Amino acid sequence: MIRMRGLYVALLALTAVATAPFAFANDSTASIGAGGLVLRESADVRMASEDLVISPSEIRVRYEFVNEGSADIDTIVAFPLPPLDLNEWGNVEVQFPKTDSSNFVGFEAFENGKPIAVTLEEKAFFGDEDVTDVLKGAGLEIDIFKVDFYDRLRALPQEKRTMLARMGLVAFGGQDYVAATWIVKNAFYWRQRFPKGETVVLEHRYRPVTGRSFYMEEEIDAAGVDYYGENYCIDAPLKAALRKTFPQRKASNPDWFGMLIANRTKYVLTTGANWKGPIGRFRLTLDKVKPENFLSLCWDGPLRKTGPTTFVSELTDFTPTGELSVLVLE
Repeated sequence: MIRMRGLYVALLALTAVATAPFAFANDSTASIGAGGLVLRESADVRMASEDLVISPSEIRVRYEFVNEGSADIDTIVAFPLPPLDLNEWGNVEVQFPKTDSSNFVGFEAFENGKPIAVTLEEKAFFGDEDVTDVLKGAGLEIDIFKVDFYDRLRALPQEKRTMLARMGLVAFGGQDYVAATWIVKNAFYWRQRFPKGETVVLEHRYRPVTGRSFYMEEEIDAAGVDYYGENYCIDAPLKAALRKTFPQRKASNPDWFGMLIANRTKYVLTTGANWKGPIGRFRLTLDKVKPENFLSLCWDGPLRKTGPTTFVSELTDFTPTGELSVLVLE
């Protein structure tokens, strides 16, 4: 079943599976300023096409860029990941693809089929304030992908604990409770050459971060703020399917816990508007892995089923105005 209404598209099926991601992003030209990586618009390089594939296990993007200016262009190209709010994601199960490297998503880039060496910039913010140096000065990692992240927080000497707590960066409580409250902004970048009048093919692939929480039956008709409805465009038809699914699963499996796993995916799409003009040809492919999954997102555009688990949207002269947020219920 596929429902479309305005910014709504819900892709449905009955039952479960998959683990979904948290972090994705889009290419953008950039320059390195005093404050770190700064995105800027490109006056001459046009994104002729973008082919984006999102699945729970891998993200693949293929771009074709054309330099329509009068000279070759050498610039910094950046690939930002969505901000990681540790106050939010410290309270859910998060499985990072890699914990032995700063490149925790296994990001790889290619130019015309050849690998590109990339650099990762990591920044920590509290509100609008850059607190990267404060945290590193306290001997902390700013990202939670390290296995011993919370152990290092708990092991801080009292004077550093007091300082960080006073700044609101860390919350300490009883029974060894500790929570980080800053926001991490990561971006991969490299120097890129766009020859005049030529097409450059850039490709990326990486494993997304997986964030998981529970979706209970009572949330279908919960009073008050409809978080999933507002952020993932779950509407009445999908809720009706969910109301049917819960009793069916209970009847078929007495040991079932009575909940679904909610996997949330975010992808930074708006940086695609930093290039010259709109994206000439845009193709989005969503793969929900197994037919039994529920998949819902807010998307303005046609969407057609191309296989048991895949759905495709194709647009021309596309200017992204919002980010992608995808929900997979398993």
